[in-house]
Amino acid sequence: MLAATVLGVSPASNPDSVDYLVTFSGDYGVNGTGDVLNLAPYDQINNPNGAKNPENYALPEMPVGVEQAPAVLAEDIGGYYVNPHPLTPPAPANGVAGSLSLKTGLYLRQYAPGGAELATNAGYNGAVTAAGAGVIVRLVLPKDQ
Repeated sequence: MLAATVLGVSPASNPDSVDYLVTFSGDYGVNGTGDVLNLAPYDQINNPNGAKNPENYALPEMPVGVEQAPAVLAEDIGGYYVNPHPLTPPAPANGVAGSLSLKTGLYLRQYAPGGAELATNAGYNGAVTAAGAGVIVRLVLPKDQ
């Protein structure tokens, strides 16, 4: 399971990019697809696995179109690594050709240090779930979204 927390936005008033800290717990999702990264806002009753926004940054509402594939800026998960999935947009989003529509989030595929993707429902390695471990994912948004 993945948990996302908003780290920051730039610029603050009308964000063009949003950075999330992603942490890992429990078991991996599906080999070939990845684990769901739910970026819709956290709600204790309606979306308990949603992204937390402790600083209450102004964020666009979901669904959101992104101009670029989500990027992994930094990883500290014991030699493991992740890739956002899908990397390429399946179709135009919000009328913008080449943009990727995220209805509630995306998937992160995780790979062991040797390069093999984790197996479906495999438990995350202790280095991945350790305190302080995680990755930073950035979404680049169309201007004035």
